[in-house]
Amino acid sequence: MIISLMHLELEQHSKMLNVLIHIPQYVPHGLDGATQMIHDYASCSYHNCTILSDEGGYIHEGIEVIKEDKDYLDHYNDADVIVTHLGKTGHAINSCRRTGKPLVFISHNANRYGAVEAHRNIGVIYNAHSTIEKLPYS
Repeated sequence: MIISLMHLELEQHSKMLNVLIHIPQYVPHGLDGATQMIHDYASCSYHNCTILSDEGGYIHEGIEVIKEDKDYLDHYNDADVIVTHLGKTGHAINSCRRTGKPLVFISHNANRYGAVEAHRNIGVIYNAHSTIEKLPYS
């Protein structure tokens, strides 16, 4: 399944979604391309995006960043959909299984994630056409 839910026009979706983006780090602490891509999505999204990460307790350019703690599942329960990538993928898969929330994985490169391959009900956002051709997620 190839999707780009972050850029759905309001007319295409009946309501704004509460999107929880569960990732290892967020700007300005993480300045790699993957983290910047997440920030670009969250910043220009038509939906309400919140970041759950290892470093939190701040707002960056209007995006709330929450520190992951023992009560992190409360944030999952408040969300309509979860987005993840990189080092939080396995954790997000297990958390979505516990809460029943839909999960979207962002594939930044051609590295295979066995956990994503094993769970075919996960949505995937590819960052390049070449990545789609190399990975068996859909």
